[in-house]
Amino acid sequence: MNIRMLKQEAKQNFKAQYGMALLISFLPSAALAAIGITGIGLILLLPVQVGMAYAFIQINRNEVTGLQAILKGFTPEGYINHVIQLFLTSVFIFLWALLLIIPGIIKAYAYALVPYLLADEEIQETDVITLSRRMMNGHKGQLFWLHLTFIGWFILSALTLGLLFVLYVHPYLQSATARFYQEVKKNYQG
Repeated sequence: MNIRMLKQEAKQNFKAQYGMALLISFLPSAALAAIGITGIGLILLLPVQVGMAYAFIQINRNEVTGLQAILKGFTPEGYINHVIQLFLTSVFIFLWALLLIIPGIIKAYAYALVPYLLADEEIQETDVITLSRRMMNGHKGQLFWLHLTFIGWFILSALTLGLLFVLYVHPYLQSATARFYQEVKKNYQG
């Protein structure tokens, strides 16, 4: 997988729908700030991760997306499943991190595709945590490298007090991660 090409394609796709990508990546953070970081607030907003993943999958498929995409995780048939799957993912990562930080980081990358798998209508698997772990076999280092290539953007974002992160880096990172998901999915032979 060529990370440079993946980032270029992701950038082109998100720039084509920049305004919507910006709104979709900004609104969940604003909602979390409004609700407050509480257990109830986090449980209410866990499915927003699914909606963001869905929107950025659409953007990377060159499909027109809208704000209703954020609500993808709140469907009556999927809400409870999404909350349980994302909550369990967080618990598993936390428990692995208790051993040492490195195993927690490795498991965070192993489970990184969970929101995308929950959002992707083509996936019929119910145990998406295990599916994510299987799909990421041999790809955790690539996703880590993809995220590491954004370090310069993170430094520039800090220098602008986070403004650059909100306006450009976060939507770009979300788009690149969704593009990465699509590449892994395309090459996965389960």
